[in-house]
Amino acid sequence: MDWDPKETKPLTWQYTARSVLKYDLRILHLLCLWPLPGSLFFRTLTAFFVALCLGHFAEGVVNLCTLSGDMEDYTLALSNFSVVTIGVVKITFFLRNERRYCHLVRWLDALVAAERESAGGRQLMEAILPAAQKRSVRVAAGLLLYNCFLLFIWLTAPLAAPSEARILPLQQLPLTDANAYPLYELSYALQALSTVFVGLINVHLDCFFMVAMIQTAALLKSLSSRLADLQVRNTLSRPKVNEQGKNLMTTDDMYTELCLCIRTHQEITRF
Repeated sequence: MDWDPKETKPLTWQYTARSVLKYDLRILHLLCLWPLPGSLFFRTLTAFFVALCLGHFAEGVVNLCTLSGDMEDYTLALSNFSVVTIGVVKITFFLRNERRYCHLVRWLDALVAAERESAGGRQLMEAILPAAQKRSVRVAAGLLLYNCFLLFIWLTAPLAAPSEARILPLQQLPLTDANAYPLYELSYALQALSTVFVGLINVHLDCFFMVAMIQTAALLKSLSSRLADLQVRNTLSRPKVNEQGKNLMTTDDMYTELCLCIRTHQEITRF
């Protein structure tokens, strides 16, 4: 396996073109979380959006402390508050372990590349990994479109209310009446931007691991097919040359292939 297990250097946009996690990495990059690679401007944008999330968190605390509505109002406030809180925790964990995430991506790509090479020339096995890749793309694209649609509906719904209502999209504040300009406008922008940032990151960090598991399952399925194929090609009781004169797998070849399968299984389970 042509891969350094200690490799943790940042990924690049060019690298993601051949990665099985391509779409998740690029989505997280466009959300200003995953640097490909990072620049000072990129880091500044990340810090800016994290600050917006903290502001949203503060507004959520104010809303919960001053809320006097019914259970529905509390449910909405708490659900949004939990999304922001969990998202900030995930972002913090990622930023603290960014190199480990890069290491994980390179490791998975190396495993997939090695398995593709081992499955070369065997049609059924060659189809397993591309099928997993298509499924991964559908998952990433589907979640992105679905959540963008939900965010658009939710964040623009208050605009349909009468202007004097001064309804914020998620957390309501006690000082957003008509005389509180520009507090209402700033709070609306803060909640909208931070929700898009933290909401999509929340989903796509989970999607990142989901796709990694899809690829890992495909690796195990491909390995299982290799072992089954090895059993079928057992030549202990067959001649070493078939009717067309082609050499069949010898006992030594089978042993080598079996050792390779064991090593591959160890790498996958270690991952």
